[in-house]
Amino acid sequence: MSLAEANAGDAARLAEIIEDCAALDVARRILLVQVPRQFGRTLRPGFRRLLAEQIEPFTMADRARLFRPAGEHLAVLWRGDAPGLEQAAAHLRELLAGPEADPDCVRLFTLPRDAALVRRVLAGWAAEAAPDAAPLSAGPRHLALAELARIEAALAQADLTRFMRRRNIHRPEGAGFALHWEHRLPDLAELAESLAPDTDLAADPWLHHRLGRTLERRVLALLSDPRELRGARPFLLDLSPAGWEEPGFARFDNALPRALRGAIAIRLEVTDLVMDPQLFARARDDLRARGYRLVLSLGTAALFSAFPLERTGVDLVELPWPATGAMLSRALLSGIPDARALHDACARGAALLAGPGTDA
Repeated sequence: MSLAEANAGDAARLAEIIEDCAALDVARRILLVQVPRQFGRTLRPGFRRLLAEQIEPFTMADRARLFRPAGEHLAVLWRGDAPGLEQAAAHLRELLAGPEADPDCVRLFTLPRDAALVRRVLAGWAAEAAPDAAPLSAGPRHLALAELARIEAALAQADLTRFMRRRNIHRPEGAGFALHWEHRLPDLAELAESLAPDTDLAADPWLHHRLGRTLERRVLALLSDPRELRGARPFLLDLSPAGWEEPGFARFDNALPRALRGAIAIRLEVTDLVMDPQLFARARDDLRARGYRLVLSLGTAALFSAFPLERTGVDLVELPWPATGAMLSRALLSGIPDARALHDACARGAALLAGPGTDA
């Protein structure tokens, strides 16, 4: 992942948290550290180590989270207080002192009181980083708040049944294959084309995540309809820990007919585990207690060894084809392109299989 991609992800997550703090009156402290351009776009290893040592008193605080929302600039968000707060901030200012340094390069804020100030600083950082990016001649448009509200309203009212798809997931059985689950999910590309044809909704991580939450509520509401569940086959459903906390999931769970109890699987994303391990663990334990099977989508085989099943507490991991180097005996191998790849996946002992190659 490039620095720009990491920045975009952190900026999106931080923006959402700030909005939530402002909307729900949640108290948090936030430290913003603006690294002067004299140190370069990529920090020297020695300076990076010094900076990390000065940041440590903040990251040791209760439930602290470190973000890099733009370039090498840093933001630390935490609940409660940190030891030696003002002294650590003073040391940071000394470390970053220089002719090009902003006198306000290290600033402490309190949310939600200072939400507007924090947004202004982060917007300035983003604008500063923009010239370093390649210009886009016909790239995605940034949405005004009114347009965002229009898209969210349209998504909330859209006939979602038009956009729902069923992806078959098979298991090897004898000399052939048997249908194990239907993965029920919306076609995001078709939905975006219908609701916002001139906007690439996936290009802005914050926007994509925000609309994803709205879409998740709509999917849960649709699948809570007895007409959708009557005679349904076992299926796989995408869910975030935040979605598990909402009333919509409780309604879905209550609506499940007895025949589907224990036959439904939930797919969770590894990013949710990394962003909030405690919330992930609560959702995982409750879902397992209710009889759901859990699939953790890793996104890349490189993460397989870092998130073993025994530690994550899920039943299966989802890996994209070819998942080189990963053990597949408890894996859903997705994106299998053709019959040859399917034969190879079976030879490697994949537990479940999905992709064009399985539907031929």
